[in-house]
Amino acid sequence: MVEPSAENADGKDAGKAIELVFGFVGPTGVDLDLACDVLVEQLQAVRYSSRVVKSRDIISLSGAVPAKECERIEAYMDAGNELREANTDAIVALRAIGRIRAIRAEITGDPELPAARVAYIVRSLKRKEEVDLFRRVYGKAFTLISVYATHNARVKGLELRFKGDGMT
Repeated sequence: MVEPSAENADGKDAGKAIELVFGFVGPTGVDLDLACDVLVEQLQAVRYSSRVVKSRDIISLSGAVPAKECERIEAYMDAGNELREANTDAIVALRAIGRIRAIRAEITGDPELPAARVAYIVRSLKRKEEVDLFRRVYGKAFTLISVYATHNARVKGLELRFKGDGMT
C-alpha cells in the first residue's frame, strides 16, 4: 500500500508527493479517451506524470488483432471473459497491478518503492472484484472514476468509431 507523505502543521506537503492510482469504469461506447486525456491534463497541472495501463494491453488475443474496430472490441471482450473464467474474476486487475509494479521498477529501480508524483491510470476495470482488489492494494491512493454517457450518445460514438469498418 502507498503511504501518504508527511504534512506540516498547516496541512501543506512537507515531503514528496504520493503515488496515485486511478481506475476508469464505463460501458462500451463511452469516450474513455477524452476522460483519460482530461485527467492527464489536470494531473500535469499539479506536476504529476501519468502512466496509462490499458486492459487491452494486458489481455492476449489468440489470433491477430482484428482490423475492424467492432470486431476488435468484441475480440478483447471475449478474451477478457475467457481469461476470467479460466482464472479469477480479478485476473485483469492482478495483471494491471503487475504492470504498475514493472513501471515502478523502471522509475525507481524497485517494484516495491512507490514513484513520487506519478499517477497510474488503469483503463478499464470491468468487475467489482477488480475494483475491490485495487482498493485493498492501494487504499486511499486509489480513486475510481465512472464515465457515463446516455445510451444514444454511446451508440452514436460507436457508430463514429465503426464508420471506417463499413458498418454504417
